[in-house]
Amino acid sequence: MQAADGLSSVAEVVAVTVYQVQKQMPISFVLAPALSSVAIVAIVIAAFFFYRSYNTNTSIETADFDFTLHDEDDQEIEVSSNLL
Repeated sequence: MQAADGLSSVAEVVAVTVYQVQKQMPISFVLAPALSSVAIVAIVIAAFFFYRSYNTNTSIETADFDFTLHDEDDQEIEVSSNLL
């Protein structure tokens, strides 16, 4: 068969094998998001406990800078040296 523009059509028979298999969802399609979600939850819980332990180990100290000695108090200043 010759077309008007000089092109011809060619038909070839090609063997095609069709397999009938049961369709399954890829394991990575389910496993990757599930593992990512578990990892994110674990990271959030670990960060919370780290923050909580950091705040409980941090102590706030207040200083009393009243160095005046009152006459009515007969207290001696005790000097200790623990340089061992």
